[in-house]
Amino acid sequence: MMDMKKLVTLFVVAALALANLTGAGALADNENGVVIEKLESDFALQNDVKNANSVFKGELPYWYLSPSHDDKTIGRWITKAPTYKTEKLSDAEDNNFPLYWKAGDSVSQWNDALGIEATYHSGGNVDIFIHGGTLEEINVLLSKRGIKPLSLESNGYTTHEKYDDATYTYNGKEITGYSLQAAHVYIIYKPRGENFTQAQYECVILHELGHAFGYIGHSSNPLDVMWYMENGRTTLGIRDINHLKQVYDKWR
Repeated sequence: MMDMKKLVTLFVVAALALANLTGAGALADNENGVVIEKLESDFALQNDVKNANSVFKGELPYWYLSPSHDDKTIGRWITKAPTYKTEKLSDAEDNNFPLYWKAGDSVSQWNDALGIEATYHSGGNVDIFIHGGTLEEINVLLSKRGIKPLSLESNGYTTHEKYDDATYTYNGKEITGYSLQAAHVYIIYKPRGENFTQAQYECVILHELGHAFGYIGHSSNPLDVMWYMENGRTTLGIRDINHLKQVYDKWR
């Protein structure tokens, strides 16, 4: 099926850090030569070749991304009911690590916001796979997929498999739209050795699932769930919702 479309992979890094903005703005290349901006959390900016058959879907009324985390892209699931499942790796089997039920709560928030019906499946292949484990365990999983290890500051990380099938505009600038094919979400258990509260874990999970549902980049507003650092927000704000919902609405 996919030989008719170009499948590309974007590594969306959302390492929500409880740190300040010291060092923001410096640029560096990762081991694959992809330019990334070195903030307390790294967001990978990958330039993909455009699909000549992309459909123009019109003007977007909102665009809330921080300029330093904005490569003018946004995604969506074609299916109204993407499937997901969760797994705790061995060292994260702790009742104080609320991965299962906070993932469910977070999916419900995004379902309501986007008008979709993402559903839990316990086995087999799923669209969104949510992994929870220590930094060391997560880095083992990433290395098996050929992905650069996360830093000690990381709280979470999301990757997509996607292809571009649309373009939009916002204030005269072209936005590339992607159809999501698969996503992996990685939630760090006890990041930096800290005992996170359940609210802190929920903030990270809700944020990472935003990326899994197509929010590529980070908000410019520190009060949004989709800001690049963990800020304690456990409820989606109107900017979080409007930025991503507008794309789903374009396809209804």
